[in-house]
Amino acid sequence: MKASASSRIAAQASIIQVAAHLARRGTAPSSPTAADGGPSDRASTPPSGRFCLYQEAFRAGLRLPLSSFVVALFRFLDISLTSVAPNSFRFLIGFLSLCHIVEVQPSLSLFRHFYTFKRHPSAKDWWYFSPQFGKKGLLKGAPSSIHNWKGKFLFVYCPTLELGLPP
Repeated sequence: MKASASSRIAAQASIIQVAAHLARRGTAPSSPTAADGGPSDRASTPPSGRFCLYQEAFRAGLRLPLSSFVVALFRFLDISLTSVAPNSFRFLIGFLSLCHIVEVQPSLSLFRHFYTFKRHPSAKDWWYFSPQFGKKGLLKGAPSSIHNWKGKFLFVYCPTLELGLPP
């Protein structure tokens, strides 16, 4: 009998495998352009035709163009990419990497099997993914907290990327 998708993903979860997979993925395509946010800019109000991403999301492995699963997840949640704490992108990218490793199509129901979505306790406009089980969920070795990330963001423009996400 073939193991369920969730058990195959859980069995393969290790930061070494995820890191190796991310290294094989390559770099972002050249069509998107990004500009650092300045001291008077706010991540919540990107210039017209652009969207915002925190630099920590890229350090976590997020790449452009965004996968259809990432777009579908944020549409389902009805929030912007900048409403989620950057450490949550580690969970998201790790999940996608593990799905790729075990050759399972990522889905909202499978992601929700492993993670819940919670409002940040001290900041009402922030959200985060929290593991359903275990202290760190699928990934081991991810930092429990990232400091000084709110002022480090990029405004991204990609003429071929139509996300349909909240600003």
